[in-house]
Amino acid sequence: MKGLDKFKKKLKILRPGTVEYKKHSEKQFSYIKQWQKQAKDNDKANMPVPALEIPPRVHIKQQHRYPTCLYNGCIAPLAPMAIKGFFWYQGESNVGDNEYQKKLVAFTNGLRKDFRNPALNFFIVEPCPCKSYGADNAKLAELWEQQQAFADADRKSYVTVTGDIGDVNDLHPGGRSKEYIATRLSNLALKYLYGKKELKADFPRCEKFVPKGDKLVLTFKFAEKFHASDGKPIRHFEVAGDDGKYYPAKAKTAGNKIFLTSSKVANPLNARFCWSNVAVPNLLNEANLPPISFRTLKK
Repeated sequence: MKGLDKFKKKLKILRPGTVEYKKHSEKQFSYIKQWQKQAKDNDKANMPVPALEIPPRVHIKQQHRYPTCLYNGCIAPLAPMAIKGFFWYQGESNVGDNEYQKKLVAFTNGLRKDFRNPALNFFIVEPCPCKSYGADNAKLAELWEQQQAFADADRKSYVTVTGDIGDVNDLHPGGRSKEYIATRLSNLALKYLYGKKELKADFPRCEKFVPKGDKLVLTFKFAEKFHASDGKPIRHFEVAGDDGKYYPAKAKTAGNKIFLTSSKVANPLNARFCWSNVAVPNLLNEANLPPISFRTLKK
């Protein structure tokens, strides 16, 4: 596939016989030769032998984070077992990576090939909101957007929303969070892999937005009615007018519709929801599932 040039270069460095592998090896050998010479000179002069240090840009450290390492160690030995799908919970280290969607395409294509099943389904977990990503940007929301865009294009993949069940102080929340995530994943698999169509496993999605004077009306699918989980005003909606500046919005629900207004935006044209690294929604549908984070117009 096109793109992922830096990623492909890393893979070539790992493959014996490639030009990239040879150049990388020669860099390592050069540092070792320099160290050997210095070590011998110091030894002759009765001085301490220096430690061998190869710069991180040359020596691959933290190999578990390098392409192919975990795959070959943990997944490849299972292929080609007969399986129907994967639960995939990963992405924290990819926040801020604008090529993550392409990586998901390459990864899932590889799994389908290795497991000899072009119909493999993937159930992807959103990384939970967390302060460690920064409170002044929306890099995590942009990753969620890439996950959902991948699933929409793939048509055999589904995204599990976690914003309401995480802990903004913990990158990997445990306890009940894991239980809720497992239940949501299982319900999606039961519905789409095992035919239990009656399950309300899908997360609400904004499918239409219509400006109406001082209001912006959002219509959702996979929702019959909404409620606030804590009985408080619905939070994390924002609206923008023709200047593109977003301001917090008040939200009122009516069936599967949400009406947004803001005293700072006379004629709202666009909206976004949970567009933050630390946004924890309190909006749920009748099945107690939160909407997927979204923006109505990409900037």
